[in-house]
Amino acid sequence: MMMQRSALTCRLRAAGIHFLISALVVGVVLTLASWLWYPDWFFYASGLLGMATVLAIVDLVIGPLLTLVVYKPGKPSLRFDLSVIAAIQLAALVYGVSSMYWARPVYVALVVDRFEVVAAADLEESSLAEAPEPYRDLPATRAPGWVTVNLPTDPRELEAIMMAETLNGTGPALMPKYYSGFERVPPAAMQRTRALDELARFNDPALVEKSLQALGEARDGLRYLPLSGVGRDMTVLVRAADGTVVKTLNLRPWS
Repeated sequence: MMMQRSALTCRLRAAGIHFLISALVVGVVLTLASWLWYPDWFFYASGLLGMATVLAIVDLVIGPLLTLVVYKPGKPSLRFDLSVIAAIQLAALVYGVSSMYWARPVYVALVVDRFEVVAAADLEESSLAEAPEPYRDLPATRAPGWVTVNLPTDPRELEAIMMAETLNGTGPALMPKYYSGFERVPPAAMQRTRALDELARFNDPALVEKSLQALGEARDGLRYLPLSGVGRDMTVLVRAADGTVVKTLNLRPWS
């Protein structure tokens, strides 16, 4: 009985050490990913939370559990078993980091009446080659740039864009040849902004009130546009007077 308790204690200790090491590695990876690729609210809008959850399940749960199962002091194959577990975790970690890198947000594109978060993996090399010079390269580390998508006036081009979006989901936000710099919301888009009162229809009114109070700015001079994200849709506040972006809030912009 004592030997069984001692063996169980050793297994629990080994699993605990494995968990602490895994937690440290995952924590460092997610901290660096947040800092380099998903700053501020992009953590939620770009779906890093979902990827982080999967990574945590694999590296913080499955790995230590496998160690708990196979660990036995003096077991001839113990080193091999632990090496296999470590290799599985390393492969999962590499895959997770690669996924985070390619899913990183590179642009926030204003398209007609909404902002859209564009990920690196969404932009084909052929489309980047057609883009103006500032938008041909995707830097590995920086905060995503804000751009305006200038739709063409040629009806045939517009029809081609609509066809591409219908057939394969390649909308205007994924066509960098139409990108230009963004400083403020243009008048045409300002006409499509929404009143802040609408936010209470899609969110807890108390949360909306708390978020707006934290701004320290008169709300009667603010409007908002929706932001379409991969992980979560959010709300972009803009000044009604000049169209400058004030803040992006973690509030649902629509139902």
